[in-house]
Amino acid sequence: MAKDPAFLFYSSDFLSGVQDLTMEERGQYITLLCMQHVKGRLTRKLIDLICHGNATADVMAKFEADENGMYFNKRLEVEIDKRRVHAEKQRDRAVNGWNKRKSKDTTAHATAYATAMPLENEDVNKNINKKIKEKDKFIAPTLPEVIAYFEANGYPSTHATHVFNYYADANWRDAKGQPVRNWKQKMRGVWFDEKYKTQKPTTNTTYAPITTSRP
Repeated sequence: MAKDPAFLFYSSDFLSGVQDLTMEERGQYITLLCMQHVKGRLTRKLIDLICHGNATADVMAKFEADENGMYFNKRLEVEIDKRRVHAEKQRDRAVNGWNKRKSKDTTAHATAYATAMPLENEDVNKNINKKIKEKDKFIAPTLPEVIAYFEANGYPSTHATHVFNYYADANWRDAKGQPVRNWKQKMRGVWFDEKYKTQKPTTNTTYAPITTSRP
């Protein structure tokens, strides 16, 4: 079967999902979605080429990495699979209709088999989208989780505590007032700066004794 040349695009869902993105970031996001549809899951190298090495943390938060380090948007894969299933059902319906028309009693069934199955069932689609949103619902981390994550990446607990309090006080919304969807991605994109890293003590340092001179 030829590759599906399109995927369903829900304009209201898209506009709602990119409220916290700049116009440049929205361009990156939709371009990466189109490239995923054409090529499948994306390598980090391809993402960097598409975005000129400037894919922002908020854009990357809309993609997940699989066990092979390939990036993908979960919602897009669901929509692609739904269209694939629809196409297969349409093909089977056409074959069955043809076989019926070759039989003697085609008159009573010709109209029914000629009717195309609707591309979308709104209730089914809403249920699928609801399950996706429930699965992806943000759960705020605890302070120990944030501290452990920072320390594992070389940052002190004091810095982790400051960042945790910053978001906790704002009910886990960023500086733009938008809800944080992936806290680890936000930490890496905003707060993991070399200047905040733990300073290691200098080794093999000797100190001269302090002496005072007497008159």
